[in-house]
Amino acid sequence: MTTQRLITRRGTLDAPHTELLGRSYRDARGRRLMVSLAYVENSARGTAVHRPEVCYPAQGFAVLERGYAGIDLDAGRVPVVHAVMERKSRREPVTPWIVVGTAIEDSSWAARWAQLLCTLSGTQPDALLVGLSSIDNDAARAFAEQDRFVRDPALTPGMSLRARLFGKLALDAQQVH
Repeated sequence: MTTQRLITRRGTLDAPHTELLGRSYRDARGRRLMVSLAYVENSARGTAVHRPEVCYPAQGFAVLERGYAGIDLDAGRVPVVHAVMERKSRREPVTPWIVVGTAIEDSSWAARWAQLLCTLSGTQPDALLVGLSSIDNDAARAFAEQDRFVRDPALTPGMSLRARLFGKLALDAQQVH
């Protein structure tokens, strides 16, 4: 792990995220894996996390591929999207998911629905977009490395952070053990 970058700012109309965190990890072969977290406090206020399918094209990337997938954890399957973005000669496979309250969602519509259900029940959930990406022309290899990164026991965070990243799956796993 060689590079890390932290960006924190308060949300505005054009940047609704309350806080952003980005880190870049490099393996022994020099391949880089980027982790991005975008947190929205009280997502029921109408702001939502910006999904890669929106952010990347806004930066000049084309969406080459997009499909639903999952990352298998001990407690269950995290629903994710696998998308391949490209700008000029840079190809970037991306794996995002959204946690709204304790629910993990793989689409903007599902996240908005979860926000609505929380609001109707009288709660105001926070939302977190978790995104993994790599610069790699081999999307299958990049997605496999991103999945391994999430499952790596050496990188397993403490339970409170794990619950934030994996929602109800992490909470259910804690009750089992």
